[in-house]
Amino acid sequence: MVRSKPEGVRSVKKGVWSWVLAGVVWAAPASAQPAAPEAPSFPTIDLWGGFPKVDAGAPFLPLDDAWPKRWSRNGHVGVVEEITSPIYRPEGERWGFSVKAKPAASVPEARMLLGESAPDGLQVLLEGPGAFVVGAELRPEGVKVPRRRQFNADLTFRFVSAQEEGPALIRIERTWFAYFAPEGLEGNARPRAVVLLMPGMFGTPEPVASGLTISLRKRGMGVLRMIAHPSRLTERLELTLDPSGDLEGEAKRAAAAFDSREAECAYAAQAAFLHLESSREETVGVPSVVVGFSAGGITLAPVVARDSGRYQAAVMVGAGCHWWLMNEKSNYRTFIDAIEVTWSAPAAEADRARVRETYLQAARLDSYNTAQAMRGRATLMIQGAADMAVPTPLGDVLWERCGRPERWMVDGGHELLFMQLSSYYERIGEWIEGRLAPGNADKAVGP
Repeated sequence: MVRSKPEGVRSVKKGVWSWVLAGVVWAAPASAQPAAPEAPSFPTIDLWGGFPKVDAGAPFLPLDDAWPKRWSRNGHVGVVEEITSPIYRPEGERWGFSVKAKPAASVPEARMLLGESAPDGLQVLLEGPGAFVVGAELRPEGVKVPRRRQFNADLTFRFVSAQEEGPALIRIERTWFAYFAPEGLEGNARPRAVVLLMPGMFGTPEPVASGLTISLRKRGMGVLRMIAHPSRLTERLELTLDPSGDLEGEAKRAAAAFDSREAECAYAAQAAFLHLESSREETVGVPSVVVGFSAGGITLAPVVARDSGRYQAAVMVGAGCHWWLMNEKSNYRTFIDAIEVTWSAPAAEADRARVRETYLQAARLDSYNTAQAMRGRATLMIQGAADMAVPTPLGDVLWERCGRPERWMVDGGHELLFMQLSSYYERIGEWIEGRLAPGNADKAVGP
């Protein structure tokens, strides 16, 4: 019998025929053994082919007058309050509400800044929606404390600053720190170094920061932990861009907001070291090192630029530059939800590029520009090759802007980078120790 080939049937190999009809595949076995199937081929994914290009070779902007003003007292930006009572582990919360301005005399932080005699009529604004505010509960004596709430820092304090918002109105901001002395040192023995450890957004990843703290303390180093970034770093900012309007003006407004947030990190870190040295005499004159995770790495260059003579070495993990483009492209953008950009009309790529460029020309404290403080300084970057949170191309640009320092590339993205960072504790410690020894600034110890 001769059977006509129905529509949809195609020959696969000699001796094998397939019948594909209405989504069903039926195959008749061949009399001869078919050839082994070919290995499947998978498409190559180009993560960064369409990522906007950033000029890594542009001239650096001057920083001398780039630092926004803060309320000062006795010649110092802000004030520090030491926590002397036993406390549970400090914890932060994301604020989702606005607080009305209050009389300065009714706000303890304002009294710290201004003294007990606050000017009449002065009003104070606390943090607004999106801010991450750290606090701690007092721990009663004799109470058994669950392990997750235990907190045994050698020194705990908070930095409080204020900036003028308008006539008779100031904005308060707070940053918490804790100092952990080296293990095994007795009395006032000097640590080998003091390491400022700056976490990722919202104080994360806390277990990784704690693990590195333990590792460094075992090496004879004190660790000054920034418990979380300044409270207003993630405060909500809404921007509306009109392609036919003043794009440059809005980009400059965004640059000023980002500069203020990065400056606060630098002010807080500088004040923290000064307070540590005034409280722990054994820390005076020892080498200082800074380590930054994620957002801590993004804000590390401004910290160094503000206090350039202090830091002997720096380690950036999962870092990048160009806050504006990062906010535009990061897969953490909606999770962090700090900067909301709305286009009033569809924007062409040329409009977006114009905003990015204007931002970089105005944001003098972005790591893109403050990276100039890293050049010639012992610096290590640890970076994920497929980081979507702090996009790898922006890490590459930061690396270029820092002068191409030593870099360890790790397979995977942002999360995997920090999940496996514990396997790098020893090598990070070795790298820091190598930079503390005279003449070893360029010694490579990494993979």
